[in-house]
Amino acid sequence: MRGADELQRDVETLAEEYAALIGGVQEDGYIDNDEAILGGEYAEEYRKKLQALRKEAQGAIKEIRATYRQRMKEARASAVSIGRGRELANQLGDERVDVTNPYYAVLLRLDRLLAEARLTKATFQAAHEKLSEIGAASVLIPQMLNISVDDDDADDESLAQMDNEESADNESASQFDDALREVAGRWQAMWSEANDRLLVNTHPKQASHLRGIMKALELALQDVDVLVNGQQTE
Repeated sequence: MRGADELQRDVETLAEEYAALIGGVQEDGYIDNDEAILGGEYAEEYRKKLQALRKEAQGAIKEIRATYRQRMKEARASAVSIGRGRELANQLGDERVDVTNPYYAVLLRLDRLLAEARLTKATFQAAHEKLSEIGAASVLIPQMLNISVDDDDADDESLAQMDNEESADNESASQFDDALREVAGRWQAMWSEANDRLLVNTHPKQASHLRGIMKALELALQDVDVLVNGQQTE
């Protein structure tokens, strides 16, 4: 099992490498059909790598929980009294929270990056579809508003593109909203799990850790709500 710090470094390295790849594809602000396909492939490969890291972080949390569950069981069994067994179990519970918290931070970061990856992939797919539909040579990223064509029908194509701008914007916003809502659903589930544990955990230090996790999740959920509502009202 790898440490949370090592996983976090891998996440940031992957994000930087992906940003460089995508930056190369859309360096001049426009992409052609081949670049749209390539960008979508980059985004999908990036998403799969993020998912693998997310699975690894989840596996680490599961392994830590199992280890501490066994240690707490053994501590209670070997204690000289029920009170001492409970005390040892609480201490181990605090340790477990301290060990798992960094992995939860990695999961939060990964969920944000996964939402961005899904949006980027959707943007490139939309660009590819639009280029194929209107026969344009290139398309502006990410708005996909300014179309450049090589034939004499450039003005007609531009007018047709202007008619489709509103629907394209709405489609892109809807895809982003869906990605945000998916991530928010995961965060809400994590918040509910932390809240359930808080209701049955009266140990001060562990309860404090749980409240900290819940607060971080609440702030993240507020960010999503602002983004989604902002897009809806623009």
